[in-house]
Parts: sequence; structure tokens; C-alpha cells
Amino acid sequence: MFSWLRKRVLGGLAVAGVAVAFSASPAEAVLMQWNLDSHPDGAERQPTYMLRLDGLLSNDSNHVWTFRPADTNSMMATYDTDTNIFTIMGTLYGGLDIGSAWDASTTGEWDVMFTYDGSQSGLVSDVSGPGASDFGVTAGPVASTAHHTGTMTAAAGHQLGNVVVDLQDEDGGMGFSFKFNNTDDHRLGSHVGYGGPDDFVGWGWLNHDGGNGLIAADSNGRYPHIYSSDWLFVGTLKGPPGQTHPTPEPLTAALSVLGAGALAASVRRRRMA
Repeated sequence: MFSWLRKRVLGGLAVAGVAVAFSASPAEAVLMQWNLDSHPDGAERQPTYMLRLDGLLSNDSNHVWTFRPADTNSMMATYDTDTNIFTIMGTLYGGLDIGSAWDASTTGEWDVMFTYDGSQSGLVSDVSGPGASDFGVTAGPVASTAHHTGTMTAAAGHQLGNVVVDLQDEDGGMGFSFKFNNTDDHRLGSHVGYGGPDDFVGWGWLNHDGGNGLIAADSNGRYPHIYSSDWLFVGTLKGPPGQTHPTPEPLTAALSVLGAGALAASVRRRRMA
């Protein structure tokens, strides 16, 4: 389920419990990692979801598509203090929303990776930073060109065939494109049992190409915003913030430890109906 990670490797990341080892380096960085789940307050629930991309495969905003984690541990986020990169990645499950369920002819698994890259555009720690009880990052505001990008790809064997969705961040008119923290409790107020500091919330706006380039980009390479297309999820911190990892060596070192056999042995998939 994580075979696509061989092509997109993050330094020092442990994938599904498999330690990714790099040769020693003098530089040390803090790697924080969260398990992600659906937010309880999505406007189109049920089913609950963590990603909404209206207009997928149609460019029609009346077509609501939603996605939740494929299983308990299939979605994660990481933040690396050395690179100032926040990444969302894993496997989602979902399809076209038809009211209280998904259209069975569209459902399946999707592999997703999205990177908020602080080396390109204002990704900042806006609370207390790693090692503190409160933590948050903010991405944006968005410039005319896409700085934070990713893809969502129909997993092997998906009934819709080979579909690749190009993703970009989008300014929501509030001076940022994405926030993730355990202090705002964004839209958790009416949901008993949720709230910081244990529950982190991620929310922000996205643009997409409709899948396989259905929607054209403008001269700056940006797609139009379809309402609604956005993240809305909760996260649980794994391990204490402040753990360090070696700064990564070249990509070949990472590939040597991301063997298919190790991943298959470590990942246990539970399908969600």
C-alpha cells in the first residue's frame, strides 16, 4: 500500500514502523509525526472525511468527492525542523458522495502526498515549536505561483483506472492556505471528546486539476479554486516531540532501506467499507 513511497522519500521517516536508517551526519533535526483521521465536523458527513475535492473527474462543483483514511494507520503527517517541511501522506479511501454514502462505482483507495515546503514559501511555526506542549505551523499567504503542491493517485487496481490528480494550495482569503495546531480546536467545539492539547487539527484550501489534466491551469500554472476543495482533519502526535534524526544522505541511501518486502511485512491493511 505504500509502494509509491519509493519515489517520494522523506529523510529519517519511519514508515509503518520500519526504521529508515541513514549514515551518520553531524547535523541533527527534529522530526515530528502524527497519525491523521477524519474531522468530525465536515459539512458533507456522513461518511466522515479528511479531504474534499469537489468537481473531481467532472469539473462540476455539484459533484462532491470525499475521502477518509483507508485504515487506522494509513495517513500521517510529518514536520522536519531541518528542512522546514510539513508533509501529509498515505492512503485514502472514498469516492463520489451521494448523500449518506459513496457511489459504489467510484469508491476505492488513493495514494496521496502533499508537501508544504517552507524553503519555498512562508511555512512558519506559529505557536511554541517542537519540544513544547503546544505546536503549530501556518502555510502562506499564497503567491501567484504554486509553492505547496502534491498529487493524489488512484491506487493499483482502482475501478476508475489510472487517475492522477494534481494538487496545489490555495489562499482561503484569510492570509494563509493551511494551518495545523493543537490550540485553535478548529470546528471541534460541538464535538464531545475532542480538543487540545491532545488533538491537533489541520485545515486549509486546495486547488486541483480534476484528474488527468481535466482542468487547465492559468499562465502561472495555477488551477481555479472549486468550492469546496480542502483539508479538514485531526491528528494525534506519535512519540515525544524533540526526538532527533540524522540529516538525510542522498536518495540512494533511503531507497536501500525502503524495500518492498520490509514494507509488506510491516503494514497490515484493514479495508473500510
